[in-house]
Order: sequence, then structure tokens, then C-alpha cells
Amino acid sequence: MRRSYLQYVARITPAAAARYVQLLISLGTTVRITTSVQGVATHPEDDLILATALSVRADYLVTRDRRLRDRVPSFRGIPLISPSESRDVLSREAYFLIVSKVKEENEPFPVAVDRLVRSDTPPVAG
Repeated sequence: MRRSYLQYVARITPAAAARYVQLLISLGTTVRITTSVQGVATHPEDDLILATALSVRADYLVTRDRRLRDRVPSFRGIPLISPSESRDVLSREAYFLIVSKVKEENEPFPVAVDRLVRSDTPPVAG
């Protein structure tokens, strides 16, 4: 049996919520929204999310909102994908990154994987 969102949120202490917000702030990047989107998404507040993705030229927009993905499968060239689809995308991109490292550094595949996994800084897809 799945817990509802409200049951889950009710269990989070204010201190834990504050730590989570600080973590997001430390890991996140503030961006300027450079475009306006209105009347596209299933909920008006989601138009801001589409505008943000467009402003940063996102490769993908990951959302659990199936109605939004059905209504807007791609927005101005940005595919809207589910979390499970994002795992597939990340797996493919990680594979191609590893293969390129193998070719670039002429290393055996396991050594290249180990080097990427142990790296202090995560690779950035370009």
C-alpha cells in the first residue's frame, strides 16, 4: 500500500525540511527565466517549469505528470520524459561516456568505468 503524499510530508520535521532545502540550494543553480510560457501545460503553474526548461536549453524535462507528458510530449524541442525514461537516458549517456573514455585513453573498459566512478567530479554531458 502506497502512502499518500500528504502522509509522507506530515512525517518530515521542520528541521529535516530546512536541511533538504539547504541541500537543494547548495547543489542547484539559479537561472534567469528568459522566456514566457502561458496556456501550454495542464496546470498554469507548470508553464513556469516549461519556461525554465526552455530558458536553460534543457536536454530533457523529467516529470511524473503523465497528463502533462501526454498533452505536451515535447516542448520546443525539449522532450518531456518520465523518471523511468530518465534512468534509461542516463544509462545510455553514461555508456557512451565510458566508451569514449575507453577510446580516448586506450584503457580497458573496466578501468575506464572504475576511473569515472571514483572521480571526485561527475562527468558533464556536452
